[in-house]
Amino acid sequence: MSVAEAVQSIRSAWRLAMLDTSGMNGFNLTVEGFWRSYLVYLFLFPAYLLMVLTPIRIDTVAMETLVLAKLVSFAVRIVASTVLLALLCRLLNVGERFVGLIVAGNWGFVIQVAIWLPVALLASRGLLVGRIGGIVQTAALLAVLFYAWFITRTALGIGGLAALGVIVADELSSELISTLIDRMFGVP
Repeated sequence: MSVAEAVQSIRSAWRLAMLDTSGMNGFNLTVEGFWRSYLVYLFLFPAYLLMVLTPIRIDTVAMETLVLAKLVSFAVRIVASTVLLALLCRLLNVGERFVGLIVAGNWGFVIQVAIWLPVALLASRGLLVGRIGGIVQTAALLAVLFYAWFITRTALGIGGLAALGVIVADELSSELISTLIDRMFGVP
């Protein structure tokens, strides 16, 4: 993947974050662009790992086990999400828009990490506590979910309620996978 394609894709993801539906026009929606969009996860895995490890007490499980559990969970969630979204696109009769959904969603992960990482770091340092901390964390969660909903609605060209259903199914699936894998590795 070229730097120019990555920059253009991040700009497009940002435009979607600004509720500009024309952001979809800046993505590489070819088969090659589809597969290259998954590279974003390789680059952002360290940031993701930092986000998910900061709230966990590492004295209850070996660090190697914890990192391995989160790596496996990350990979399985990406694959499972792709399969689930393919099925949902087919059920919604928008299979031809699947590539756009995946490409926009993968590049949208950059924006989601940009929202979550500072919140996770501040919370881990005890700087987001009490009512204000709860409000900031809830606002970040709602922003990320709204962004995912907007990407889904825009990329698939479906109604808001259908897009909400897709997001809820994807999030529930991801949470279930994370919980099961954490239990398999003995992570609290």
